[in-house]
Formats: sequence, structure tokens, C-alpha cells
Amino acid sequence: ERAPAKGPNAFAWEDASPPAPDDYPALFYPPMDVRDALLCKAGATVFVSADSGSAWDEVTLPTSGAANPDVASAVSIIADDVILVGTVKGRLYRVTPGAAGWSDANVAALTSPRAGFLSDLVSVGGGNTLWASCSAINGGHVFSSGDGGITWQDRTGNLPDIPVNALAVDPADPAFRNPTKFIGPIYPKEEADRLAAER
Repeated sequence: ERAPAKGPNAFAWEDASPPAPDDYPALFYPPMDVRDALLCKAGATVFVSADSGSAWDEVTLPTSGAANPDVASAVSIIADDVILVGTVKGRLYRVTPGAAGWSDANVAALTSPRAGFLSDLVSVGGGNTLWASCSAINGGHVFSSGDGGITWQDRTGNLPDIPVNALAVDPADPAFRNPTKFIGPIYPKEEADRLAAER
């Protein structure tokens, strides 16, 4: 939904959803992103609106027509003309408008950091530095690319083998990336044992 923030119609919400059918293959909470008037929401395909949701173009992905398509798990608008899409199976795509705009968009497969649920995609300054997180266990969870997704480095370090659902870039220090987890603070075993004994 969308609504003006000021004026006589402030917070008068109206539906601005893309025209997806009821049986559209997507996650329960489909990923979406917003950058000014540019919106995208994805499942088996990527819906893109360049006018705040008044009109939508549907961009097909390589598995969109499959009986069980690989659906989007993360989308990130990294520039006015670049959308990154990560999928449940770990595929990664760069979507850019064609000559006629988003209606004939180009979809390029990028190297994926790993197989498994890509949960977040972050660009630093809209350039070639990308970060990705993965919610699948048994492998890396935080990855970086300095060449726009051609190659990836595992930056998981000593993080425990639990899902990473989001990444945040500190706006005051673009060189600093902070992977965030839903579990709260992480303690060494000795500290965790001590805290458990106190409770």
C-alpha cells in the first residue's frame, strides 16, 4: 500500500500491489525493495514499478516457467537501473532495464556465493562492492564481492553456523559491514554457561 505523508490525504492508504494472481509462487512474505519511485517485489518473477506502484512490469527469471520455480528470497535495488535478485536455491541475478524500460528487462545470471537461501543483498554505494547473506546452514553465511558478483569471498569468519538473515552497512563507515542475526548477542561457551547458571 502507499499513501502521502503530508496534506489532506496524508496516510490515506491505497493498494499499490503488483498484479500477481492468487496462486502466484512466492514466499509467504515476498521480498521487496523501494528506491524513491522505483519499487520491486519478487517471487517466481520480478515485478518492477517505476512510478510508485501505479503501473507494473513483470520480468521473468530463468526458472519462472518451471512447474516448481525457484522463487526470490531477496531483492535489492542497488541503482536506479540495477536490481539484484537472490533465490531460495541460491541463484543470483542482475536485472536491468532494456531499451523499452523494465518491460523488456535484461536478466543476467551472476556467480552465486553458495547454494542455499540467499537472505539479503547489499551494495556499498551502488558500485561493484556487494555483500550477500545466506540463511542455509552447513556453510558460509556472509559473503562479499569486489567485482559486482563475478567472484565471492566467504566472510563468515568465526560466526556460528546459524542463519544470517540481514546485513547492514554502517553509513558513517562504508568500509564496515555488520552482519546481523535474529538470535541476539553471541557469547563464548564459558560466558554462556556462566549466564545460564545465574538464571
